[in-house]
Amino acid sequence: MMRLYKQFVRYGDGRIWLVSFLLVLTAALFLFATSPAVQAQDPVLPDTPPDAAAGLEIYAARCANCHGATGNGDGELSGNLPKPPRMFTDPTFRQTAVPAAYYDLITNGNLEAGMPPFGSVSSNPLSDAQVWQAIAAVMTLATPGDVVAQGQAVYEANCLSCHGESGLGDGPDAAAAGAAVPDLTSLDYWFNRSNDVVFASLEPGKLTGHDYELGNTDLQAVVDYARTFSYGYVDSTLANAPIEAATINGVVMNATTGTAVADVPVLLRGFTPDIQQSLALTTTADVNGAYSFDISMVAPDLVYLISVSYDDLSFSSDVGQLSQSETIIDLPVTVYDQTTDPAVVNVAQVHIVLEFLSEETVQVTELYVFENQANAVFVGESGNPDLGTVQLGIPDTAQGVTFERAFSGMDSFIAATEVIQTGDGYADTVPLRPGRSTSSLIANYALAYDKGVEFSHLMPYAVTNATVILPDAGVELTNDGWAEQTQQTMGGMFLSYARQNLPAGSTLTVQLEGEPQEIASTTGSSVAAPRNQTLELAIGGVALAAVLGGAYFVIRGRQTADDEDEYEEEEEDALVGNGRNADELIQLIAELDNAFANGDIDEADYQAQRADLKAELKAIW
Repeated sequence: MMRLYKQFVRYGDGRIWLVSFLLVLTAALFLFATSPAVQAQDPVLPDTPPDAAAGLEIYAARCANCHGATGNGDGELSGNLPKPPRMFTDPTFRQTAVPAAYYDLITNGNLEAGMPPFGSVSSNPLSDAQVWQAIAAVMTLATPGDVVAQGQAVYEANCLSCHGESGLGDGPDAAAAGAAVPDLTSLDYWFNRSNDVVFASLEPGKLTGHDYELGNTDLQAVVDYARTFSYGYVDSTLANAPIEAATINGVVMNATTGTAVADVPVLLRGFTPDIQQSLALTTTADVNGAYSFDISMVAPDLVYLISVSYDDLSFSSDVGQLSQSETIIDLPVTVYDQTTDPAVVNVAQVHIVLEFLSEETVQVTELYVFENQANAVFVGESGNPDLGTVQLGIPDTAQGVTFERAFSGMDSFIAATEVIQTGDGYADTVPLRPGRSTSSLIANYALAYDKGVEFSHLMPYAVTNATVILPDAGVELTNDGWAEQTQQTMGGMFLSYARQNLPAGSTLTVQLEGEPQEIASTTGSSVAAPRNQTLELAIGGVALAAVLGGAYFVIRGRQTADDEDEYEEEEEDALVGNGRNADELIQLIAELDNAFANGDIDEADYQAQRADLKAELKAIW
């Protein structure tokens, strides 16, 4: 596992995806380690032939990032994998693939190759029907349209009279064939055989009553065509053809007032998978807040975003995508009024995670999950977000203070450069939208330690739950107010303490005593370390961490000093979720592109900054 982990982290382009992949991977490892062995299961054959058109949409969403949009094994993440992904366009694959075997592979995954399971152990599983549709898509990508056309011509000239137009064995000469004509639509027959096996059965002299004289190329082509009776084949080149006509519509609603927003400009933009803007259209919402865009001849791989500027804040829709089968999509936009009342802000959870870098240095990582209890955007007490929105208290003795955001289900971490230092401490400058935040702020800092330390800071907002988590290695939390929780075992022993319902303006104090017997770093560094493994255990609470983080801690915790030298984690200089929204990120990418085109920035800096912004934007999408 360590070898697999190191191979992944050496690549820079997939850093954000890497953390997500590792969480999926480690969740599976945890399940495998604590449950009966997952064994290959007999495939549940579909009731009807699977549809490759529907499968191609599943493939684009779940498979193309590794296997490539056309099955060439050249997806954007392919270089991060421990083994090259399968090239479905390789003729050898088409001849040897057994669909039933791929049912097992897709369902249960192949961790050694870096492929996660998409079956029931996945956090977002595919149904049996969807697995078969994905397999049909793979078969479609593997089978060129000209080969199918060649096979159809051979079939119609030599096979149709017995096997029938649909392969049911009901051709005009079937009754006189002298033997039962097999049903070529039989899923059980095709899904348990490779093309090579079927081809071998067609060799001259092996089939009674067949006096055809066909060369190997024609025989192989007719096998390819005959297999299409078992699934809904589509020529993938046609599937990737432009969408002739489509409509994107929606309504702009003010969720604070519950009313439609009329007469506001509405911007539609379409982006390629490489985050290049290829379409920009504007219209105006009508008196009912409704808008509509009619577009034509657009590439099927574009993604679309609707943006509206309201009260000097930018609001965006979810991201949508059209397809050949779905040519109308609805992308509503929700906007809010603003509030400056700090009483609407609540800290739903704050996790304080401790890790000793040396006997003299303790690393502190605080993860804040904010909640806006108003039905309006909190823009800070001044009313100007640039002067600060949510406030953060940091001990005066903190060293190497840095901030990050956790987002997308806590599986990615990006530098929070919008946090500013104020006269009273630190403050975010990103407006806090209603509800529980989809991104959570993380404060990292180090403190000097000499057989103990006491640190405290103001909590400007009410706190529902607070926890402290540290390795059970000679140090304890000793001050009053904290309730010790059940000791946790997650690749190591951890102590956890909790308290609830602190009023706004409280001072949160942590007092530690003891000599640490477990050191996380051999460097003795007294500044904030890169992403520490203990945090992954704390995310979402100890119970969730035990499932998602247990194996990850083992992987990171066993890393040697030499491994640390090889692994240099580069933090992304970007924000997501309740940070910069997609509209702002796209604008930054456009400005950066213009600066490079005008010669205002060198190529190395341009590529690095654009990669960061793309990673940030993709994390939102």
